[in-house]
Amino acid sequence: MDIQQIAVIAIGVGCVFWIGMRMVRSFSKIEGEQGPCANCPTGCELQRQFREKQQLCNKNTNKKKKSCCE
Repeated sequence: MDIQQIAVIAIGVGCVFWIGMRMVRSFSKIEGEQGPCANCPTGCELQRQFREKQQLCNKNTNKKKKSCCE
């Protein structure tokens, strides 16, 4: 084996290792109270939608319910 073959094998193994680690991190169990996008490397659309829905629910629960007997 010459140096070029060794370098190609080393780079190939490194790429496979890197891809494997990314997959494990993507599917790993989320710890604690973190959201579903805790493992996302970039902004997560699902997280933004979750926060909007949560704020909307908080606004709706603060309103008084009208009684039909008043």
